[in-house]
Amino acid sequence: MNIQFKHAAIITSLICGVLFFTWMFLPSFLLHLWGIDYSDTIGLMARRNAALFGGLCLIMFLTRNTPVSVARSGISAGIALSCLILAVLGIFEYENGRAGIGIATAVITEFALAAVFFNLWRSDRELLGHTDIGRTSI
Repeated sequence: MNIQFKHAAIITSLICGVLFFTWMFLPSFLLHLWGIDYSDTIGLMARRNAALFGGLCLIMFLTRNTPVSVARSGISAGIALSCLILAVLGIFEYENGRAGIGIATAVITEFALAAVFFNLWRSDRELLGHTDIGRTSI
């Protein structure tokens, strides 16, 4: 399956938008799905996370039509890495009993987005003529 950056950016923007509103206004809903009790401290962190998701939503929406470039490649790499870390953390928290099975919905989505954006990053690097992973053009 070959997904275009534009489509991946729009889907990611929608997901981040939903997460922004949920973490900002209904954090107990997601926490309940994950088997985590709400507290004032968790609410504070949920609202702070919401701000990050709001920013990602806007970044992805505004860059959806960006042509192949080093900047777009960097966005793809950053989203891929963030999603991979989130997925691994979700598994870790589940395995250690700090999250319930409901976190699997997040983990599956995060792994899927990580794979999509990793492939977009790799494709952009090839189109830009960067075949070695460590080299960048600035």
